[in-house]
Amino acid sequence: RSSCAIVRKLPLELYSCIFLQSRSLRNNTSPNTQPMQIRVLFFASCKDITGSAQVDLAVREGITVGELKHEIVATYPDLAGIAPSLSTAVNMEYAADHEVINHKDEVALIPPVSGGAPLRKKPSSTGAE
Repeated sequence: RSSCAIVRKLPLELYSCIFLQSRSLRNNTSPNTQPMQIRVLFFASCKDITGSAQVDLAVREGITVGELKHEIVATYPDLAGIAPSLSTAVNMEYAADHEVINHKDEVALIPPVSGGAPLRKKPSSTGAE
């Protein structure tokens, strides 16, 4: 039995965690560095695309927000269309792509939002329009 057959039977969330962990660890240049545990939260269309509101991941120490986003898009290619406009927060504070993520950080991917009620015309004070 191949390992691919076993992986296909795993839940999507677990598969994503395994994939990102192995990918991050391969990119790690220091053999003594232990993976860090982080939580990634998905909102709105990100949640719809990934099929999950959150995943817990093991990532390499020193990974930046931008590198994490790149790896998540590699795992969920349907996010590629909105990736350039995603806002990112680390521990409930907006974060730039160059910022480093730390152990047990909570990273949120927030897509652009729009909507609300349509603008209504104000009634004129004279009653004439």
